[in-house]
Amino acid sequence: VKRMRIGDFVKLANVDGSLISFKEPIELCHNEDAWNVCERGIDVRERSPGTSGPLGQALQKPFYIIYGSHGSESDTIAFRAIALYIANLLYMAGDGYAPICADNDRDCLSGISTHNLVLIGTYDSNTFLKRIQETVETVGHAIDLSLENSIRVGSCVYGGPDVGVVALLPIVRESHNALALVISGTTPEGVVHSAWLATPTIPPMTRQPFSNGFPDFVVVDHRIGYRGIESILAMGYWDRNWRWDGANAYV
Repeated sequence: VKRMRIGDFVKLANVDGSLISFKEPIELCHNEDAWNVCERGIDVRERSPGTSGPLGQALQKPFYIIYGSHGSESDTIAFRAIALYIANLLYMAGDGYAPICADNDRDCLSGISTHNLVLIGTYDSNTFLKRIQETVETVGHAIDLSLENSIRVGSCVYGGPDVGVVALLPIVRESHNALALVISGTTPEGVVHSAWLATPTIPPMTRQPFSNGFPDFVVVDHRIGYRGIESILAMGYWDRNWRWDGANAYV
């Protein structure tokens, strides 16, 4: 923890051995092995309580599901089926509603400016993934979806036609930051493999999608449908600046 807000319900706190009293809520930042009152707001490169993760946090406020439509017809049908599955599971298990849009449907996408996003497809098939990748490069995020037939997470590259990834990525906006939950892969087949992570883990019991405790990113291969967690190639949490954190990851 590098930043925290205290004082909403207490007026006296012991923080790492230091007794701090205050009359109104304050934010404390951890710098140079000590806690001090924060001298600045949250930078766009930093994660805030609203963007701290893990994966399921993207679905804890209103969101749109946007599937890629710039691949083959069969790919678009497959991506739309994933979107429908997530929306139906949300409705069935949580009585929630999420609009579904193709990435080229301007009328449908007119209300996304205040919402989180679930993005489905390959880098080439979903135009929103290209926009998100630009943001990722701006904030220094340690993932690259634009490589040919491979995905880079931190310093590791995962290649092949069946690799899928689900990752939490930042959306930087003028008024506020938001989250994108990306369901992608090196190929359309990889996208389908990664979509398995949205399914309930103990059927026939059900739950809302991505409420099963997955961290900020998970990389899988084709065995996910029948080998479960054995198919996981990498998983873990980003640090507070959206960067790779080897201390909180498995590769």
